[in-house]
Amino acid sequence: MNTLRVEVPPSYRVEDLPAEIASRIAVNPVTGCWEWQHKRPPHSDPGRYGWVVRDARPQHVFRVTYVLLAGPIPDDRPHLDHVYDWGCRARSCCWPTHLDPVTPGENQRRGRLSDAKHRRDPVAAMADPGDLVDLKEITKITGYSLTTLYAWRRQGAGPPTFLAGRHRVARRGDVVAWLTRYDDEHLIRRLSQPAIPGPAIRLSLIP
Repeated sequence: MNTLRVEVPPSYRVEDLPAEIASRIAVNPVTGCWEWQHKRPPHSDPGRYGWVVRDARPQHVFRVTYVLLAGPIPDDRPHLDHVYDWGCRARSCCWPTHLDPVTPGENQRRGRLSDAKHRRDPVAAMADPGDLVDLKEITKITGYSLTTLYAWRRQGAGPPTFLAGRHRVARRGDVVAWLTRYDDEHLIRRLSQPAIPGPAIRLSLIP
């Protein structure tokens, strides 16, 4: 009789990591992501990669935790991909179960597929509530230009934003609600024709 073999992922534990790393990891109860707690605010920011000083040099924390718990990263697959299909929803995630060693070419291919998927379904791309995104990231996800977003803001029709230091940001959940509320192509077409063209403003990502 044939039996179905089920692959069981290895069991990794935060407490098996060095204390200086384990103390800055918060496990997301919904996704299982081990979210790195940044030193600079916003401390809990799933959209940012985490960094840690290891062996006297700064390194991505997800690479450090992978090596410590899962073993060396293969030389022929030096990139670690945060796999969405495995449940990963945060760049700050450092849970080895969510990470897959891949070649540089495969990593770029998956990145292009992910970007295309997010452009087709912008609400799904921003489905993690609570964290902050700047306008530049909103333009990347939705396809709307900075000029259009600023024009909509002046008309009171854009997503609610506020200043965080020098950056104008929005809460991810607010942007999702706005996209859902204005998911009408006639309204979007009308809003895409601002009466006063907005300035071309360059924003850097939140540090």
